[in-house]
Amino acid sequence: MTSRGIRAVGEYEEYLGERLKNGLLNISGVTVYGAGYRGGTVLFNIGGISSERVGEMLDAEGICVRCGYHCCPLGHRLLGTGKGGAVRASFSALNTVRDADSLLRAVKNIAAEKHIIIHP
Repeated sequence: MTSRGIRAVGEYEEYLGERLKNGLLNISGVTVYGAGYRGGTVLFNIGGISSERVGEMLDAEGICVRCGYHCCPLGHRLLGTGKGGAVRASFSALNTVRDADSLLRAVKNIAAEKHIIIHP
């Protein structure tokens, strides 16, 4: 990491986050939360599916995200994420464009199939 430089690492993480955010904004039924600088972190929900269930479905695809209120229920109240919080994807210097695109494809598939999912 030090050979790349801290600034370059931060810019790369932000690039991956922006790539994910922009892709999510083009998927019907997906809500992206927060405005302004977010670094490599993106908070989202797929309408009609709990964040916990989305996390389980992504885990089944080998994709690791965090779900819920992320130790900040008041922040989620302000963002309006609703009952159950949201899904958080976070990128680091070790992630790749392929990782971001794999997450996008998985979310697109989940959103497209949500009408057949039985909600717990």
